[in-house]
Amino acid sequence: IGTGFEMAKRLGADIVVTMFHWGDEYKLKHNKKQEEIAHTAIDAGASLVIGHHPHVIQDIETYHNTPIIYSLGNFIFDQNFSKDTKRGLVAEIRINQDKSISVIPHEIRFTKDFQPYFFHPSF
Repeated sequence: IGTGFEMAKRLGADIVVTMFHWGDEYKLKHNKKQEEIAHTAIDAGASLVIGHHPHVIQDIETYHNTPIIYSLGNFIFDQNFSKDTKRGLVAEIRINQDKSISVIPHEIRFTKDFQPYFFHPSF
């Protein structure tokens, strides 16, 4: 992991975003291996860690002031068998002046025809 981050920094990258295909399908909480990999990536220089694969939204945490989105869930996928598989996140990422990163998660759901839409609980 470290070599790629070092190369990105040498080439002038201010921000290094990592995406991992990981995790246990349908589990709403990240596992220990995901956490170890995310923390290793951040310790090596990642500015943001984003995961996908479990088909459900998993938790978001911060490690050393660096956001980790363990799983975005589904965006468009034909898994209507549970409420958790019919949801996903769109992550609004803001890079601040000091190069810190803020994450604003926006929940999406999809119709019976698998068309995504932004979910607003107030509606």
